[in-house]
Amino acid sequence: MGALGDSIIEYSKVVSSILTLITFVGFVIKPIRKKIVNWIRNSADSKMIIENAQQLKEINEKMTSLVNESEASKANDLCMIRHAITEMYYEHIGDDTMRAREKEDLESLYERYEKLGGNSYVRQIVKELREKTTVE
Repeated sequence: MGALGDSIIEYSKVVSSILTLITFVGFVIKPIRKKIVNWIRNSADSKMIIENAQQLKEINEKMTSLVNESEASKANDLCMIRHAITEMYYEHIGDDTMRAREKEDLESLYERYEKLGGNSYVRQIVKELREKTTVE
C-alpha cells in the first residue's frame, strides 16, 4: 500500500483507539457517577431523616409537656370546684333555703366537676344542697 493507505490505516487505528477509550470510560464512569449521585442523594435523605426525627422528638417533648400541664390544670380545677362546693355546703349547713343564684352556681360548678371526672364526697353534698328550698 502506499503512503496514503498507511496514513488511512494509522488514522483508523487512532480513531478506533479513541472510540474504544470513550466507550470504556463511558462504561466505567457512568456506574461510578451513578453510585456517587445515589450516595449523595442517600446522604441528603439521611440528613433530612435525622432532622425530621429531631423535630419529631422536640414536638413529642412539647406535647408531653402540654399534656402534663393540662393534667395539672385539670387537677387544680377539680380541687377549686370541690372547695367552692364545700364552702357553699358549710355556708348553708343549718339552713333550709338557698338563693336561686347560688343554686345556679352550684349546678354550673357541679356540671363542670363531673365533666372533669370528679368523684368524691361532692355528690352527697350537692344532693343535700339540691334538697334545700330555693328562694329569690
